Amino acid sequence: MKNTRKMRTLALTLALCLALVCLAPAALVCASTDLEPPEPLVYENIYYFSDYYYASNFYNQVLLNIQGVSSVHFEQIEFEGLNTLQNMYSLGVFNNVEDSLVIMELRSMSQENYALLEDVFDVLKTNGCKIMFLNGVEEVKMLPMWQSDFYSTFSNRFLRYVDIHVNLDIFSVFIDTIFEMYEDDKSMDSVTILLDGSFLWSELSYYGFPWYIEGWEYRANANDYYAGDTFDYHILRYIRYYMQEAGGYNSLLKFMEDNNIKIFCYEKNDYDDYYMNLLTGEIYHTDGRDSYELDEAAANEFVFAIGTSFRGKDYVDEWMNSLLEYMEREAWYFPVYFYNGNDLTVDNAPSEFYEIHGTNYFEFNILPDIIRALACDADMSVYDNWAGRCEVTHKPIYEGEGGWLNMYMRFLPILPI
Repeated sequence: MKNTRKMRTLALTLALCLALVCLAPAALVCASTDLEPPEPLVYENIYYFSDYYYASNFYNQVLLNIQGVSSVHFEQIEFEGLNTLQNMYSLGVFNNVEDSLVIMELRSMSQENYALLEDVFDVLKTNGCKIMFLNGVEEVKMLPMWQSDFYSTFSNRFLRYVDIHVNLDIFSVFIDTIFEMYEDDKSMDSVTILLDGSFLWSELSYYGFPWYIEGWEYRANANDYYAGDTFDYHILRYIRYYMQEAGGYNSLLKFMEDNNIKIFCYEKNDYDDYYMNLLTGEIYHTDGRDSYELDEAAANEFVFAIGTSFRGKDYVDEWMNSLLEYMEREAWYFPVYFYNGNDLTVDNAPSEFYEIHGTNYFEFNILPDIIRALACDADMSVYDNWAGRCEVTHKPIYEGEGGWLNMYMRFLPILPI
């Protein structure tokens, strides 16, 4: 076991120091940087359908300023009422879109959209349109959890109609990369994960722990976790996969206890802040005697923290302070991985701080060139940098010096017990 540990430690060190990938948006595929789209545009009319709350910003600041475009039509997709995607299709909205560039943006994918999108895209293709699909959910995550490839399922069949699938989900790759770093032969042991509260919002208050963990199987089979529950999908799903690979278990808690896997979640209220041990339900306040009890309870061979910018700067600052105090008490400066989707300024980052930003820069500085290339009917293969069912799949993660994010998303199929 010690040799295995040394190999894993070496692999982790190399992964962090000799990084594979960075999110440097300026480092776009080299071929596309030198490519000047032909003039004039082949598709001068753009139709933009989006469920994104801030879609009007993209419409006003980007689409209206693309050189050579004659007209831009924008429709906000609502989750209820007349402007749902289903109602638009039923009312024949897409029947009237011909010989145009269509940008379909769905940040919140759900399974009910799959067959509908196939119908919508079939109409648009029949009408001579070019289609760009902006997707807020990693394609692997869209598929059934037992899936192990992109092609033996109907779930993503609608992507066959799409000219370019631009996938904006960086967060799923961020989590997958972290877990792969700490895996030991398709499993994980002697690891403590310190989460910030963005992984569990109301669950800490409304559900009991550790029983919530044992309920994962029921929620997964009911598909309650699909593409929305950060803790269920992005944390427990990995533990469930490791349990499956180990064999002989039907309890997540038992597997985690036997393999010394610990998960603590940070939370705060108007009075104080604390960490909850999700395997026992015990609460440890971050100051006073409780803080030393937290150190003892969380101690392990490997410790790392994962957080996001989802709950705002004040929350992030307080969470970071709790980690720094922990490190100083123990004189152990473990890695902190931070998904900064809101582009916050982090003033109190620890020494081992690994930060990934969202796609804002890409959307306003690089995506316009990709849209224009598609409108010019250019060769889009230069943008194909990610695995997926669509002939051209693009993810704004680019090779570069100093990065650490993987250039792939793994299939980890989970079978029913």
